[in-house]
Amino acid sequence: MKKTIILLILAMTFASCNKDPNLYGSKILGTWTVAEVDDQKVQTDNIHVMEFNSKGTVTFAYGRAVNDGNAWLEDGGYAYSIKKGKVYIKGYSTQERYYEIVLKIVSMDDDSFSYTVEKKMIDGVSNPDPVKYDLAKVDKNLYSSAMTGMWTGKCVTDGTGEEHHWCFFENSTFVYYSLVDNRWQNLDDEPGNFYLYGDLLATKWTSRSGPRHFECWKVSFEFGGDKMIWEGLRQNGKTVRFELFKME
Repeated sequence: MKKTIILLILAMTFASCNKDPNLYGSKILGTWTVAEVDDQKVQTDNIHVMEFNSKGTVTFAYGRAVNDGNAWLEDGGYAYSIKKGKVYIKGYSTQERYYEIVLKIVSMDDDSFSYTVEKKMIDGVSNPDPVKYDLAKVDKNLYSSAMTGMWTGKCVTDGTGEEHHWCFFENSTFVYYSLVDNRWQNLDDEPGNFYLYGDLLATKWTSRSGPRHFECWKVSFEFGGDKMIWEGLRQNGKTVRFELFKME
């Protein structure tokens, strides 16, 4: 009888440990990118990124309409905590808006994280978000060194596009060149910025006398790093592909 009681206590303890929300504390650390929303692939430009660190803060990265243009933003400084299978997030955005968010964890392991949004308040106003998000964990530094350098390439979707040059620098800026009157010219007001989250590449730039722009791509490399491929899922399920080659 005593042996049976001891076994029951051990079983209950084990079950309790399995439900311990602190088990999520180490698994959630790192960088996550959206894979699917309601079990459907999302357009690449609509992907957002969440980066949780061990100091109890989380950074969001996403595309947003800002001042008559579109920009890729990294928004940090939010505090988070985990309790009873939920992630509690609060803090001010870069636009000085106060967010209170509660994510209900559907599942989480070392490589995947699914959640629904139980609560989303912006400046005290409810903003329902009734979908399920499936995220994948990525190695943020996967392609950090591979990107830098001078590249030439073009869009290869629907035939052959015009050739362009890109120069990516170690400080996460880039310069884009077009061939105008047989001369390679930079037509942007200033260097653009690029952001890497595993195989997700986000670029942000301002065209001369025009608005800000951003685009997101899934990036990969071939031929020992000498060929770079960008692929983006766009409207109507169309995949756009660029192929770039490293210049000497």
